[in-house]
Amino acid sequence: MENEESFFDCNKFLIRKGWDRKELAKELGFEVTTIGNWCAKKSTPNYSTLVKLINLGMTLEEMFGETVKEKLSPSPQKDNLPNPVNHDFKEAVRLALTDLLRV
Repeated sequence: MENEESFFDCNKFLIRKGWDRKELAKELGFEVTTIGNWCAKKSTPNYSTLVKLINLGMTLEEMFGETVKEKLSPSPQKDNLPNPVNHDFKEAVRLALTDLLRV
């Protein structure tokens, strides 16, 4: 069953890099079937693997979906309401970027 909550776009990343699933599996040390599950949105990589994917050049849009720009961009708040971006999402992005900047 497809994970509709997942924005992770492995296919877009592979196309942009000019890689196939086998090449990505080799780079990460995974089975090709694992990469296939990501591409089919049956599963998603864990946090440490997401960091490895960032180091391989995966963009935030490929990782979190096109809406990431909207969620991370400042926008005017109506009626002083709190920002609707999920705190867990912000924390995950903050941690991923912190790890990326340590390299």
